[in-house]
Amino acid sequence: MTQQYRSILKATTIFGGTQVIQILVGLIKAKCVAVLIGAAGMGLNYMYMTSLTMIIAVVGLGLNSSVVRDLSRAYDDGDMKRFAIVAKVFRRMLYVLSIIGIVCVIVLSPQLSQWAFKDTNHAGDYCLLSIVVGFMLLTQGNTAVLISARRVKDTAMSTLWGAVANLAVSIPLLYFMGIDGVVSALVLSAIANYIVTYLYVAHVKLEKVKIVREHFMTYGKMMIALGAAMILAEVVGEVSRYIINVYVTRYGGLQDLGFFNAGMQLTFQAVSLIFVAMASDYYPRLVASLADHGRMCDTVNQQGEVIMLLAMPILSLFMLLSPVIIAVVLSQEFHVIRDFIRILCFGMLFKAVSYSLGYVSFAKGDTKIYVFFEGLYGSTLNMILAIGMYYLWGLTGLAYSFVAYSAIYLISVSMLCRKRYKYSMDKNNVRLVGISVVSLAVMLSLTYLLNGVAYYIVGGILTAAIVYFNLKKLNEKTGVIATIKSKFVRG
Repeated sequence: MTQQYRSILKATTIFGGTQVIQILVGLIKAKCVAVLIGAAGMGLNYMYMTSLTMIIAVVGLGLNSSVVRDLSRAYDDGDMKRFAIVAKVFRRMLYVLSIIGIVCVIVLSPQLSQWAFKDTNHAGDYCLLSIVVGFMLLTQGNTAVLISARRVKDTAMSTLWGAVANLAVSIPLLYFMGIDGVVSALVLSAIANYIVTYLYVAHVKLEKVKIVREHFMTYGKMMIALGAAMILAEVVGEVSRYIINVYVTRYGGLQDLGFFNAGMQLTFQAVSLIFVAMASDYYPRLVASLADHGRMCDTVNQQGEVIMLLAMPILSLFMLLSPVIIAVVLSQEFHVIRDFIRILCFGMLFKAVSYSLGYVSFAKGDTKIYVFFEGLYGSTLNMILAIGMYYLWGLTGLAYSFVAYSAIYLISVSMLCRKRYKYSMDKNNVRLVGISVVSLAVMLSLTYLLNGVAYYIVGGILTAAIVYFNLKKLNEKTGVIATIKSKFVRG
């Protein structure tokens, strides 16, 4: 048991507590959306957002990710003057990029409509949606500053209240306007999210500094240089997802697209508390550890171990209860994705294991490798597998393509980290990964071997064993049970 494990768990718990509430809010929204506008309406929503996120990735220049590296180093060095300079340079650059993003969407609106829907009837909608691009960039910028300033609680709470605001403005519009309210809901949600993050980032007090041209040349150039790698990887990723969505829409219809994205969204929400904590807490710690190779390896190994111990109980429960979750969260129309979600859960384990490894090349500023693995290699592999397996086996093929992609990516990034960064997974983690893969593989096989009550009895016993084993291991590392007991005793 180490302080580092406790620190990781504390950050995950803070984000996890708010994320659980956020997930519940998201589930309420998903239920309402499914009932109010159905699979076709959800497909339309996803198509709009896929187009917009692709433009955000391009126009944003990767600054919202690259700035965390510069701000975190200044914060860890205790150089608050440099922190203030970098933050203010970043904000001014982001304001300009937000305006550019809005203009780009308006200019490209006919083409965006043509590419997505094979006509220009949605060009006016894209003009309105240009507002989303501007506010999403500014929102991401606020979050980047909170993360870099180690405002863990504020980052978590801003995400939570952003989700609540999203729900509050979206549901009334969809209730009264139906599928015609999708565009308005997206616009107002983006504005509401920005307001929430702005209120939290206002608490980050920056030293009074005068920004001159040399600051933009020094810090702005550094951010753009690193962000260029991020942006290229993101653009390739967004383009590949866009092509997948277009392919599914044209050959399976908006309904299949709605099923596909609803399943992916639900499964990602199941483990999102872990991934959000990593982005907000792990990455700054990883950057701070790079000067000491041993410390860096320990940071990656410890983070990876905690991820697996937390992810396994969640994924096994999600596998077991997917029919119940679909019935509660969505509607009877989505019952067809029951097994789709179970397969995704199996693939999500590989995704969780590789997540901590994927940050290493970016944290080190190894831009060429990052672009290749996260962009060209990873995204192209995902696109080829998804399109090919959807063509052969429909929605089930899409689910298994995610499993194949995640497993291949894990093997590839592990080999990369071993050869290039001299990192190797320690024996405890290797053993834990092996046990986890076998356990979830057995859970998945029950889907095809058993039905009805028999499935829930056998699956329930196996799930209980998985939960017990992982929580026991987590307690050995962190002493979490003793900590909880002590708080109740003091209360």
